[in-house]
Amino acid sequence: MTPLTLAAFAGAIFILFFTPGPGNVAMVARTLDAGPAHGFVYGGGIITGDIFWLTVAITGLSAAADAASGYQGLFWIAKLAGRRSFCGSPGARSRAGVIPRQPMR
Repeated sequence: MTPLTLAAFAGAIFILFFTPGPGNVAMVARTLDAGPAHGFVYGGGIITGDIFWLTVAITGLSAAADAASGYQGLFWIAKLAGRRSFCGSPGARSRAGVIPRQPMR
């Protein structure tokens, strides 16, 4: 990993850390309940877990891409599967307006 990609990775994690979600709400609740020191420890645990699991995911995806680099058909199948999972679910189609919503009775 070059220093530039490491900086991009760290920046993405930093932005992810401050994106509101249930972890941030729990960290604020912990801070209000037990004090700022406990909030910092809780936040440190959140960021450590984010970094660890994102690194595991990136490592696995890069290993899979490296192992399948000679098989162009496999990438085509993965592209179709990804398109199906993101765009082919009934919920995604109804939100996009492809399937009209049924009126409530």
